Amino acid sequence: MKKRLYFTIIVLTLLVFIDKYYIYNDLEIIKKDIEVINLAGSQRMRSQKIIKLVLYYEINKPAPFINIIFLENSINEFIISHNQLKQFHIKRYKSENLEFLYKKIEPFYNNIVNSAKTLIDDKDNIKKVNNFVKMIKLNENDYLNLMDKIVMEYEAIGQQRIAKIESRENILNTMVVLIFLNIFFMSGFEILKKKKKKKANLA
Repeated sequence: MKKRLYFTIIVLTLLVFIDKYYIYNDLEIIKKDIEVINLAGSQRMRSQKIIKLVLYYEINKPAPFINIIFLENSINEFIISHNQLKQFHIKRYKSENLEFLYKKIEPFYNNIVNSAKTLIDDKDNIKKVNNFVKMIKLNENDYLNLMDKIVMEYEAIGQQRIAKIESRENILNTMVVLIFLNIFFMSGFEILKKKKKKKANLA
């Protein structure tokens, strides 16, 4: 009985340590999921910022130098974030939906980036500027709609992860409670056994 009790206590201790290990890993995964969702949300905002700066070209021709700098910086941030999101997708998210959405968004992303870059390089050519402003405006709406779907897909994946974590935690907690009850009953049985033995010795 004692061996069984010690074995049960060892199993319980191991379960607690395993649970703590999984909780730590889960928190890291959730933290990274939040970072990706925030990055995807920020990317959407960057595309809106780019369209606002581009529309400024239509109102102010030629555009002030400061506006060109802002647009150039925004495009660079836009490119970096897009590459980071794709990297996150390839490394951490094996999702067919995300793969499909990234393939679909790529042409609109390329049109926005290439048009904005050419616009910056040839900012004094009013005819070209008008063409590239038009190109960016045509692609921006499709890009935003697809970016919304990407954000929602990341959120859905995050929710699925949380559901799996909760399910596993429930199973582990149930096992811990059952082991505790087992220890309690075995300990109680051992105490009663000792009391009976003591009474038998006194009789």
